[in-house]
Amino acid sequence: MKKWIIYLTMVVFLICSAFAMEECMREQTTKNIPCFFVTTWTPPNDCNTYSANLFNESGVLLDIHSFGSIGDSGRCNITFNHTQLGQYYINSSLETWNITLEKENNMLAIILSIGIMIAFFIALAILNENLPLKFISFGIAVIQVILMLGIVYAYESNLNYVNLLRINFYSTLIIGFGMAMMTLILRSIKMINPSKDKKFYDKWKGE
Repeated sequence: MKKWIIYLTMVVFLICSAFAMEECMREQTTKNIPCFFVTTWTPPNDCNTYSANLFNESGVLLDIHSFGSIGDSGRCNITFNHTQLGQYYINSSLETWNITLEKENNMLAIILSIGIMIAFFIALAILNENLPLKFISFGIAVIQVILMLGIVYAYESNLNYVNLLRINFYSTLIIGFGMAMMTLILRSIKMINPSKDKKFYDKWKGE
């Protein structure tokens, strides 16, 4: 019984740790927002008697936040929850901070995913003996290469490419599934009894 209590406590601790806010860094991604700033010293009065002004990089006042306390440490904290990219400044009588929000760099995962799709369609073209399907497979692989270059260009130019990825995902999923099933059917016919349904096989093979 005691072991189950220990395991349950560990699970709850891990879950709370995963969802707990982290302290803000000078350079932060939107994935780690909200975060909080902590004072480096203990003020003489209660934390809630102090406030901080939040400015954007143009010097425009965006918000006024009240400080909160961190347990019995005596230090004060303030939560930052803005998600628009750019630089921010927080000024108060306690501390002064600045934070730069940057876009999350997930380009490596995107390129890797598109690379897997390119390899899939090239393999499908090599395994496929049907000339039209072979041509379509190679064509889709070339399109994916062009798409990869376009996404890299959009990323470097700070353009939105989310809709392009969404359209490519669904269209490639439908076309790839259909071509994979057709290839499987044709190769199954040939492996089971290539002479019995030769006319059917030759028709889809393009002969």
